[in-house]
Amino acid sequence: MIQRETCRGRSVEFRALPQRELIADQAPVGRCGYLRESGHGSPGRSPTRASALGSGGRGRAALKRPPGTSRRQGDRPSRWAASLLETQWPDGHWVTPGTSGGELYRPKYVATNWLAIVLADLGVTRADPRIRRTARLILDRWSQKDGDLSGESGEICVTGNAVRTLIRFGYLDDPVVQRSIEWIVRTRKPDGGWHCFPSRTGTLDGWEGLAALGKSRRKSGTNRSVKPSPGAEFYLRRHLMDEGNVRYPPWFRIHYPNHYYYDILVGLRTLTRLGYGGDPGWLERSGGCGASEGAMGRGRSTRPIRT
Repeated sequence: MIQRETCRGRSVEFRALPQRELIADQAPVGRCGYLRESGHGSPGRSPTRASALGSGGRGRAALKRPPGTSRRQGDRPSRWAASLLETQWPDGHWVTPGTSGGELYRPKYVATNWLAIVLADLGVTRADPRIRRTARLILDRWSQKDGDLSGESGEICVTGNAVRTLIRFGYLDDPVVQRSIEWIVRTRKPDGGWHCFPSRTGTLDGWEGLAALGKSRRKSGTNRSVKPSPGAEFYLRRHLMDEGNVRYPPWFRIHYPNHYYYDILVGLRTLTRLGYGGDPGWLERSGGCGASEGAMGRGRSTRPIRT
C-alpha cells in the first residue's frame, strides 16, 4: 500500500506495511520491520510508538555473538541487523524515494534515521560499507556550519540521537560530530537538563543530549571538553522519574526501540554509561530509583549496576 506524508513541506510517497500483520518471530517483510502500536507517548510528543521485530526467544538468540568476540570486532550482523540492511537502498537510505534531510527523518518510525539508531544499538559499525553510506548521508544532509545535525530546527532529540548513533558507528572524531557535541553542551539549560521545545528548564524527556555525551565520554576514554555531570545531576535530583505533580505512566513502560521516548530504564542505562553504575552510593544520593512507589519496585539498592 502506498501512502503519502508531508516532510517539511514536501509530499513524500512511501510503502507502508499493514498494521499488526506481522508477529514478532517473523522476519521483516517489505521495506521496514516494524509494527506500530498506539497508547505510548511522552509529554509534548506523538502518542504513537513503534516496536521492532525480533523480540521473543528467536530474536534474542539471533543477537548472541560467538564466544570471544565483541560487537565492535567486525562480527557479521545479527539476523535482525542483517534483515534491516537487506532492505536498504544502494545509496544507504530506506523507504523514501529521495534522500533529502526531511526524507531521512520521516515517515516515523521507518525512515533512515530510525533504522540507523536501531542498527547502532545492534553494534553494526562503519566497517560495513552500507553503514558508511548511511552515515555519510546523515552527515551531508543534516550538518550545519554551527554543528547542528538536526537541520534548521535544532532539536536536542534529533541531534542527540544522531550524535549517539554516529559515535557508535565509529565517527566520534568526525569534525561534524565534534561540533555537534559542543552544540549539545551549549544548549543545556541552566538546571542541567535539555528540552526539545522552548523552555527555561529541562525535562527528563530530553535525555538524548546526556546519552550522546555519555557515549562520547565512553568511546574517547577521557572527558575531553565535555563535562556531563550537570546533566547527570539533573536526573539524580529527580530520581529518574519525578517531574511535575503527577507521575507520568509511560515512563514506567519499558520499551524498545526507544526512538526519542524516555522510560526509567533509559535513564538508568544513560547514567551507568556515564560511570555511575560502579558507584554503589549514587542511588542513595538520588533517593533511590525505588524510593517512591512505582513500577520499578520499592526500596533502595546499593548494588552496582552494570551495562
